[in-house]
Amino acid sequence: MTDFSFNASSLFDSGATPVSSRTVMPDAPGAGEQLARSKKCALWLRAELIARGFAPQALDADEGGWMITVSAPAEQGHAMLILNGGGSAGEAFDLVSLEIGSAPQMIEHMDAAVTELLKGAPFVTHLSITD
Repeated sequence: MTDFSFNASSLFDSGATPVSSRTVMPDAPGAGEQLARSKKCALWLRAELIARGFAPQALDADEGGWMITVSAPAEQGHAMLILNGGGSAGEAFDLVSLEIGSAPQMIEHMDAAVTELLKGAPFVTHLSITD
């Protein structure tokens, strides 16, 4: 598991509001607003993974944040990124990568790619990476 914490004000959409029942969660007040405001960051991460040769599934919203699942065809598992935070201006995004099942090569490769993209993005500040 690797935890990435970072600020990226250009990926925070302060004017976004939930537009469907899928992002309005009655048992988690405020989750819909946080998801709407952080969706721009989740979409950017997914697009960057695709650009680096990964095949992430569609974004999946959960009251805990956005989930991006990446299959590991050569292994018996997959990798998952969970993005939360960024619910208000100035709040850091927290991105956690998890190995589900047995996909050690996938998670290592994906963590390296995420590290590279976050370090290389000029709008990402206050980056902290914890293994």
